[in-house]
Amino acid sequence: MQPLIQFFPSLSEQRQFFLLALLRAYPVTSVLDLGCGEGNLLGILCRPTISLPVSDDFDIRYGISPDASVRCAADNYPAWFLKRVAGLDTQDEALKRAEREIDLTDNDSWFTPRPRWSDLSSQLWKVITEWLKTV
Repeated sequence: MQPLIQFFPSLSEQRQFFLLALLRAYPVTSVLDLGCGEGNLLGILCRPTISLPVSDDFDIRYGISPDASVRCAADNYPAWFLKRVAGLDTQDEALKRAEREIDLTDNDSWFTPRPRWSDLSSQLWKVITEWLKTV
C-alpha cells in the first residue's frame, strides 16, 4: 500500500499564498489570471483589503484618524490595492462559477461584503480554442 501524502495547507492554498506574497512585494495594480478556471484566485483578489493605505493625503480625503486601528505596519503587511482583475478560460461552466467568485454583492457567499477604499474593475473572457488551433 502506498503511503498517503497530504498537504496542509492544500497545494492550491499554498500557491495562492505564494502569489499574494509576490504580488504584494511589487506595486501591482492589475492582474490577469490565464486559465482562471472557477476563479478561486480572482475571488481572493477581489476581496477588499482589511488595511488602509498609509498616506496623509488619503487620511485627509476620507477623514481617517491617524491612529486608525485598521492600519497594518508597512514593513509587516503592506496595504495593497488592486484596480483591475481579469480572468481568461476556455470552459463556460468554470467561467460561470468564476463570475460568482468575483461578485462581491452575492448574498449567498460566505464573505460579508466590506466597503472598498478604491474602485476595482473585474472582467472575465472566454477563449475560443478552435481559433487558437488555427494560429
